[in-house]
Amino acid sequence: MRIQYDKEFYSKEALLKAAYHFTDRAYVYLGVEDGSFFVDFAAKGGTQFDKEKLENEFKNELLAQVIHQTVSKETTVLRELLVARALSSTMVDEGISSDAAESPMTEDAQDELDAIAKDWFDEK
Repeated sequence: MRIQYDKEFYSKEALLKAAYHFTDRAYVYLGVEDGSFFVDFAAKGGTQFDKEKLENEFKNELLAQVIHQTVSKETTVLRELLVARALSSTMVDEGISSDAAESPMTEDAQDELDAIAKDWFDEK
C-alpha cells in the first residue's frame, strides 16, 4: 500500500516521526518521487491489515506531528528561558570568584542576567 504526501506541506521530520509510530504494525518504507514523499506499508508476519484504517490513522498521526513541530517552534524561546531560569539558581554562586568576575560584564548584560536569574520567590 502506498500513500503520497506533498513535500511543500509536510516536513521530512514530521513524516519520519509519524512513520515510526507504525513500525510495530507494518514494515514502512519512505521515499521521494515527483516532488512528493511516499510511504509504503507492508504487513508484518504475513498478517493482513485494514488498508483504509491504516491510511486514516497515518494521516492523523502525520497531522499530529506537524502540529507538534509548529508548537515546538513557537515555544522555543519560552522553553529556553524556563530552563535558563530554573538552572540559574543552581549554577550561580555569588560567593565564589570566577574568571567572569575578573572581566566585568557590561551594564546591559548584567541587567539581562539579573532579569533571567531573579529568584522565583522574590517579591515583584
